[in-house]
Amino acid sequence: MQKEPYTILVVDDEETIRNILKRSLEKEKYRVLTAAEPAAAFDVLRVSKVDLIISDYMMPNMTGLEFIKKVRAMYPGILRIMLTAHAAVDMIVSAINDGEIYRFLLKPWDDMDLKILLKNAFEKIELERENRLLLMTVKKQSEVLKKLEDENPGITELHKDESGALVIDDVDMAELKDLLGKMK
Repeated sequence: MQKEPYTILVVDDEETIRNILKRSLEKEKYRVLTAAEPAAAFDVLRVSKVDLIISDYMMPNMTGLEFIKKVRAMYPGILRIMLTAHAAVDMIVSAINDGEIYRFLLKPWDDMDLKILLKNAFEKIELERENRLLLMTVKKQSEVLKKLEDENPGITELHKDESGALVIDDVDMAELKDLLGKMK
């Protein structure tokens, strides 16, 4: 888990909702940023690292769904939660398919449900970050192995005895020591 508090951006045109969420989430030790509408939220996103967005659906100038779609395109690593008092089926389907939202939060929400939702959301974020790191590591290892094989043909071949144990002969051991010496 990361050392700094997770940052949540709350986007809602209702000041009361923003303030309630901010107070509640700050009690849970999250860093909470707020925006009254999507344009202001994009200003925040340009200057702040945000882990998760909670966006209202019904806002002037741009719906929460339109906002979430743009966030997904511009900042795909940010997890997205839709806050709404009116969960129509077509809106839910569109939010899931087009905005790839993580979850819906219905107004009025239960604080315990919100805490559990956020705990699960941040676990998902951490797992996705770990997966990206592992994928980068595997790609880097593959590149190193390919380079080693290109520079030293046959070096990546493994020799095993009849029991399946690896066999390293004196020539292989000398080549390995020489290669490791060059890598220092």
